[in-house]
Amino acid sequence: MPDRVRKWVFASCTVAGIVLAAGPSVRADHALLQDGRAVFNVVVIEDTTTWSRPLEIRTKPESFLYDFSRNKVQPLLERSKRFWVAEVIKTGETMGKPEARQFFKGRNWVNFEPPPTVVVVPPPPEPEPGAAATVVATPLPKEVASEKLPLERRIVEQMRIFRDEQEDLVNALRLSLSAKTVDEKQARDLRVRLLGRQAQIMKDHFPVEETIVQNALKAMDENAKSVEETGRFKNEF
Repeated sequence: MPDRVRKWVFASCTVAGIVLAAGPSVRADHALLQDGRAVFNVVVIEDTTTWSRPLEIRTKPESFLYDFSRNKVQPLLERSKRFWVAEVIKTGETMGKPEARQFFKGRNWVNFEPPPTVVVVPPPPEPEPGAAATVVATPLPKEVASEKLPLERRIVEQMRIFRDEQEDLVNALRLSLSAKTVDEKQARDLRVRLLGRQAQIMKDHFPVEETIVQNALKAMDENAKSVEETGRFKNEF
């Protein structure tokens, strides 16, 4: 069985609740997030819980995000990502959805309350128009995919960066809404503002005359319409 297919089957079975047998060396950490959800079957790189910064977590094909209140799971892409973590449990036990729900109850995570004070850092403000400065060679900002990539791969990478930014904002907003430091209208406005900045990045750093770029911009427009109509990103979990 090809490795790509094997990973897909393993992830699908695990999330569905079918726990596959694994050797004793398999690492399967589980972490409660500060917004009340949890990630399962991951590797926590930094295991010192802190309320002041997110921790690095490496996800695997069998990793998933679990929302206890809605009893829903979301598979996670295999990569390293930062999460705002409340508690880390290191085990060697890979879990599916039923086990995750029981684990939630056993650890009393169902009664977790988020921290009282949360600060949402909005996207940076748009620069004010002014006199043209001397043009100098500067590196691309971190949120822009490398120009060395072929255009198609570059757009895929750029959209991944945008999704990560959206996920980070959503996670921060969940905490802020729980702590009542922002309201729903402010949360929607912050989403709109982020999408506006992302659209401007596409227009500034990509050849907008190319069809593939135009298609990406159309998808971003649909996402913006979703925020205007529902207050949420189109694929927001």
